[in-house]
Amino acid sequence: MSEDSESQPQSTPPPSNLPTGLAFLAAKSGFLGFIFNPIFRSKIIMQTQGTNSQVHTPFKGVLNTMRRIISEQGFQALWRGSATSMLVASIKFPVRFITLFAAQQTGQKFKGESPNKAFWIDNFVLFFGTMAANSIIHPLDVARTKLWTDMTQKNMLHKKYLGLWDCLNKVYQANGIAGLYKGYSLSLSFVFLSLLAYNGIYDGLRPYVIKEERQGEMHNQTEVQKKVGFALGTIFLATMLCYPIDTLMQRMIMQADRRDAHYKNAIDCIGKMKIKEGGRAFYGGVAVAFLQGLFSLNQFLLQKEHIGMIITFSNNSSDDKED
Repeated sequence: MSEDSESQPQSTPPPSNLPTGLAFLAAKSGFLGFIFNPIFRSKIIMQTQGTNSQVHTPFKGVLNTMRRIISEQGFQALWRGSATSMLVASIKFPVRFITLFAAQQTGQKFKGESPNKAFWIDNFVLFFGTMAANSIIHPLDVARTKLWTDMTQKNMLHKKYLGLWDCLNKVYQANGIAGLYKGYSLSLSFVFLSLLAYNGIYDGLRPYVIKEERQGEMHNQTEVQKKVGFALGTIFLATMLCYPIDTLMQRMIMQADRRDAHYKNAIDCIGKMKIKEGGRAFYGGVAVAFLQGLFSLNQFLLQKEHIGMIITFSNNSSDDKED
């Protein structure tokens, strides 16, 4: 349920292999951060264009944004900020992996006595683990957003930022530590609401959607299809509910190096966006978030149902064993 592909809880390596597994995950996450940099950069540009003084003509979609980046800044500009993106991903997802593992281990202790207690413990362990990770990584998130939204054109001699450290230094010189943590409270709100939305919708509605299933037996084709469809619906609804918070966070991050902040706070940001840009501004680039959700479908099903997406059905619809 996250921005990029997350680790699969059922593939947790044993403790002796954990360092190797985490190193592999860090390398894989960094590589994916590089590969998908163009679409993630386009998403952030779409979210922040209303407060970006370098954007003079509105972007009309992710594909339109990518085409304009190539024509106005050059093909290589699609990967502007990619080194920072790789660094953030290679740190963030191993930490999330460990947090998810800890949440599962903790939650297992309480599932027998109280499923509701296990639900809240799982989510709070995930939240506090992610909060700890965000406390370390957020300045890098700020730098990544600032580098991605630098729209300096290819015929200009100097970019606004020369790289990660130059960006962090300019933000710090403008607003100190507070600038490096612009949007931090909204990032925590986004994590908390996302956990409640994804897990609350799925766990809350599951008894009404999936009414019949054979406990302790192999998944049949109908059950798997119903669970996959329900997971897709959950991802769509949760994304629609939470995405505006992500947009607000990116807007506030844009104020990190400005002495004359465009928005006083999140409430002021909501009011100005609604008046000047309309409700659609809160969903700029949302197609990328849906794509991210689709990529995380496998992890989501593994976590919730112990079902992998590499599924084959025999004529008897009984070849898929529960992991």
